[in-house]
Amino acid sequence: MVKYIGKKLLYAFITIWIVVSATFFMMQAIPGDPFMNEKRVIPEIKENLRKYYGLDKPLHEQYFIYMKNLMTGKLGMSFQYKNRTVNEIITNGFPISASLGMRALIVGLIAGISLGVIAALNHNKGWDRFSIFVAIIGVSIPGFVIAALLQWVLGVKLRVLPVAQWKSFAHTIMPTFSLSLGLIANLARFMRSSMLDVVGQDYIKTAKAKGLSPFEIVWRHQLRNAILPVITILGPWIAVIITGTFVIETVFAIPGLGKFYVQSINMQDYTLITGITAFFGSILVLMNMFVDIAYGLIDPRIRISKRSS
Repeated sequence: MVKYIGKKLLYAFITIWIVVSATFFMMQAIPGDPFMNEKRVIPEIKENLRKYYGLDKPLHEQYFIYMKNLMTGKLGMSFQYKNRTVNEIITNGFPISASLGMRALIVGLIAGISLGVIAALNHNKGWDRFSIFVAIIGVSIPGFVIAALLQWVLGVKLRVLPVAQWKSFAHTIMPTFSLSLGLIANLARFMRSSMLDVVGQDYIKTAKAKGLSPFEIVWRHQLRNAILPVITILGPWIAVIITGTFVIETVFAIPGLGKFYVQSINMQDYTLITGITAFFGSILVLMNMFVDIAYGLIDPRIRISKRSS
């Protein structure tokens, strides 16, 4: 197990390094610099700013300096948010994104898995058709479109919920649903398909022949075996939702990490873009690693052994 985890961590480190390096060089390849929009600043001051932030150095030297700082956990100073480090921005923005993400994740897991199980147990009936309808809506319509519709209907027309901001529980309802709908649709679709594959297996027929109750058959046999393929999609989804869906946060004016990421791209804030990308990539890679380990914990047939590692 230790050797397996160590190998996964090595792969994770290499993946994050590639992502950060690619982001660094792609941002440098974009025309202009973070101070190109400062029209009221004279050229001499702009040049001093470039020297202050190290942008006057050769590209390879900037890269090695940044990677050295990154290894020590120093993500650098933001070019646009004066006197603020990237670490401070992530520290302040991530808890809000994580709070929204955890709400959406809980709603998505409960609703998606339940809907998929109910649809499979009621194959070709009303619940099954409803599950398929929700899956089609959630997969085909982007979250920001759902968010705009909810704002117009519930916020503007009916006035039952606040349109934006992040102040009370009422402010969290629409962004939580908008963020979780895609997860609900995907989980319901995968869970329904996986459950239908399990229902006809011989061990289910054996369990029924033993006289087990329907609840025991579903909980101990069908759900445990059917949920394994579903876990595959949870790793990336958890990382995306908890880190912050940028568009949803922008639509609802939520001061999370997504807002800073979108603004950093518009303002070509190199350090902030690379720092948030490294942070997001780290969570994504770690979630995928946890998914691999979870396989062996949920399904006894899958073991993490020295041979497999």
